[in-house]
Amino acid sequence: KTTNNIQNMEWTKCPDFPVVAGTASLGVSAPLASIWNDLLVVAGGCNFPDKPVIKGGVKRYYNEVFTLNLQENGADWKMIGYLPEPVAYGATAVTSRGIVCIGGNNSNTSFSEVFLLVPEKESFRMIVLPALPVVMNNMAASAMGDMIYVAGGNADGVPSNVFYSL
Repeated sequence: KTTNNIQNMEWTKCPDFPVVAGTASLGVSAPLASIWNDLLVVAGGCNFPDKPVIKGGVKRYYNEVFTLNLQENGADWKMIGYLPEPVAYGATAVTSRGIVCIGGNNSNTSFSEVFLLVPEKESFRMIVLPALPVVMNNMAASAMGDMIYVAGGNADGVPSNVFYSL
């Protein structure tokens, strides 16, 4: 809940994120996530499903896409499809046309791909956009209108201060 008085703000529990791909884990880290048209969209992500890394656990990456209708009382998460590749550590920016998903990586590769994810009732559309000039992960992204900005993170595997716009 939010109010005009910041001192009256309070946390409200939302439905727990679904267990992904039958793992024992209770959630994912570093997914592509944004809110578009009253839907919280969470795509991909990663975790250590069997045991923590400190105990020899192996990180697993996911490609499931989930939505949660934030305006529907009693709503629960819906799985609406799969990304073409498992991905985490990318960035998102919201435009009037949908959610722009940018870069990221998985256990095999880092990505320069950029696409527009447009959630629909029970599925989503993916529209390919121009790729980044380098592979990137762990960066920040934002939008102003339909202009997308990407900053920092790792570019071609090296920490960077790059700043791109699309």
